[in-house]
Amino acid sequence: MMRMVLRATRRYGAILLSALAVASCATQRWEASQPSPWSPSRKPDPTTSLATAIPVAVPSGFVLQPPSAGTSGPLDLARAARADGAADARRTLVRDGFVGGYRRQWVKSGHKDENSVLVYKFKTVAGARAYLWYLLPHLLPSTLEPVRFVVRAVPSASGVRASTPSRSVAVIAFTSGLYVMRVVASAGPRTNQTAVAAELSKAIFFGS
Repeated sequence: MMRMVLRATRRYGAILLSALAVASCATQRWEASQPSPWSPSRKPDPTTSLATAIPVAVPSGFVLQPPSAGTSGPLDLARAARADGAADARRTLVRDGFVGGYRRQWVKSGHKDENSVLVYKFKTVAGARAYLWYLLPHLLPSTLEPVRFVVRAVPSASGVRASTPSRSVAVIAFTSGLYVMRVVASAGPRTNQTAVAAELSKAIFFGS
């Protein structure tokens, strides 16, 4: 009887490892197909895909989520307004000349740690800056009692952090030319996510 149990356990383990290997290969192929990030040393062409504003590689242990997960991919006006969450988000986006957006998310094993980057493109630099000023007071809900922190990695960026009994989160927002970038890093309680958010911000900033 014991031998039968051991054989069944080994067989299940082999099947599980095989499935994990297939899933890992599929994820790697999907990540490899994604565009490289913009180089910080140059400004992107206005016709460049928004997806290329966001790097694919992140700290070890995080898995890039595919568009099919619902947390990554292009954002039209309706989805951008929902991502903003404010009642006047749609009207503000239209007023400031919203063109399009893109969001990319990474999740660590166990879904305890999450990183995400969102980029919006506007018709003018002035429109991007106007939307950033609208966005800054609402980076985190006031009920979380957010604390502002200095972001030295990116010029003119603003950051806020907060912690609850279950989560710690840091959010940074800034403009790069026609673009507004918003970076979110979250993990378990009693962790400081400001450095993680700052590193992601530095990776996608390319100058104004």
